[in-house]
Amino acid sequence: MDEGIRGDKRLISASCAVYDGSSRSLSVSSNGFHGEQTGTSIWMGADLTFRDRGDRRASGDFYPGARRLSDMPTVQNIARKALERVRQRLGVTKGPSQKGYMVVDARAAGRLISSLVSPASAQALQQKRSFWMGQLGKMMFSEQLTLVDDPLLLRGLGSRLYDSEGIAARPLTLVDKGVVQNIYADTYYGRKLKMAPTTGSRSNLLMKPGSSSLKDLLAAAGEGIYVTSWLGGNADNTTGEFSLGLRGHLIRNGKIAEPVGEMNVTGSLKELFGNLVALGNDPWPYSSLRAPSMMFEGVSFSGA
Repeated sequence: MDEGIRGDKRLISASCAVYDGSSRSLSVSSNGFHGEQTGTSIWMGADLTFRDRGDRRASGDFYPGARRLSDMPTVQNIARKALERVRQRLGVTKGPSQKGYMVVDARAAGRLISSLVSPASAQALQQKRSFWMGQLGKMMFSEQLTLVDDPLLLRGLGSRLYDSEGIAARPLTLVDKGVVQNIYADTYYGRKLKMAPTTGSRSNLLMKPGSSSLKDLLAAAGEGIYVTSWLGGNADNTTGEFSLGLRGHLIRNGKIAEPVGEMNVTGSLKELFGNLVALGNDPWPYSSLRAPSMMFEGVSFSGA
């Protein structure tokens, strides 16, 4: 463990783990298709708990994953990052209710993108359980948003040669500068909607990054909430309405201020991504969903 933690009397527990594996699959179908795919993966990380004020406890973790060990951070950097995160949670308070800017850390951005694209499928549209209905070819989100599903990404955790139906892997643009271009369509539900099949499931989902650093986004926001992780919550695929618990920090004078928790952010995913005003240059690399830090305006928070 990092030298900075030795002798720190606030430490309650520390755990570390390493997972690695390899996979091999064979697919055969009645139409004559057969294919084989292999892959490797490794995950490692650390989780720390510190004693905070009174009976409170603060926790922080860092668990990256990749296809190859050479693409991973060093063990020392993983430990330092976990230690940095637990120390940032010390002294957390309940943040104030407000409406304003929200900056989402790259590691937390994937949760929002996953909720956004979850109903972007032919099955959901055919069953009328998607707020993406009727949006093909239309401007649905901010021009800042471009999403591409790329199964051919080198060493991507979701990379593949074909999907579960044997459809050949190829990049698929879902959203281009806010305009909906495609959805996930398998052969069965694509036929029901009279659509050509694309692919029935997600591989590597890539969000086109911006040119700003996280520091730049915080400075541009001035005041607001910086979200570092999510706690529970849900999103409705049919309406797009969502409510998520959050952990993070206040943004004050364009910088990270005291930690906050016991807060919710609520609204419509369509409206939220319509209010996406800036993107970072820091896509999270340790996931099949690679999104950068994001900045939204007009976001509603409930707290103290």
